[in-house]
Amino acid sequence: MPCWCYLVSLAIAPRAVVPPGSWLNVAEIELNVLIGQCLDRRIGSMEKLREEVAAWQARRDQIHAKVNWQFTTENALVKLKRLYPTFDA
Repeated sequence: MPCWCYLVSLAIAPRAVVPPGSWLNVAEIELNVLIGQCLDRRIGSMEKLREEVAAWQARRDQIHAKVNWQFTTENALVKLKRLYPTFDA
């Protein structure tokens, strides 16, 4: 499944730090929800995988699922300080 390999490579490849609340954070959260709710078992074929993901996506759209941010950008910068690079001027 080349798509899965690409997603895994994105997860482990070094990347620029994006601001909390960006589209990339939302996409990562949604992928984790998808994995936990839909892809937590073996699915025998690509067709069945497509059906499962489409059904999951339709349900998420139907309930208007949203990301529930637990803290502000300022709080994230304090709590996750070790994840953000610092630059000496």
